Amino acid sequence: MDAREWPTHLTLAIYIAPQQFMDVWLFERILAILIETGFPPHRFEVEITESALTHNLEATRKTLTSLQNLGVRIALDYFGMGYSSLYHLRELKFDERKIDRSYVDSVTISDGRAKFVDAIIKLGSSLGLVTTAEGIEAEASSTWLADQGCEFGQGYLFGNPMPKGGMDRVIATPERASTANLSKVEAA
Repeated sequence: MDAREWPTHLTLAIYIAPQQFMDVWLFERILAILIETGFPPHRFEVEITESALTHNLEATRKTLTSLQNLGVRIALDYFGMGYSSLYHLRELKFDERKIDRSYVDSVTISDGRAKFVDAIIKLGSSLGLVTTAEGIEAEASSTWLADQGCEFGQGYLFGNPMPKGGMDRVIATPERASTANLSKVEAA
């Protein structure tokens, strides 16, 4: 309800656990919440982890496709930490991929990790996926990621989790919401 009043360029992202994707009524539940609250589907994003893809790929595909047909965006969270494959990226039409913080926090100190993250960003770009880096805590990491073409970032560099009042203050002062090269407001 609170996010409905946010500026229209902001989205609300929620994490859906792998067990919830076993619920055959998941799509209907999300649709009912969107209708009840009047929240626009195009401003709503569902985040799933790679492990959600291993339970029942066809049921997951059906749910994700139904959500996307409403205008809901789908993000693959914790990319690189589980069971991802190019097959899943090709078969399930994700809108966004989120690089796990365990890779992000070492890009400026580990050449191997930096090359891996750079490859993930380039792969996402070539597939038309938005890439978000999670766990950004240092300006150097933010700058490096932006230079590689990463569109969004989240982490303590940009702010801590906050209640509604804190979010209202951030929204009221847009320069505070974009204190670095990468920024994305996310609430759950």
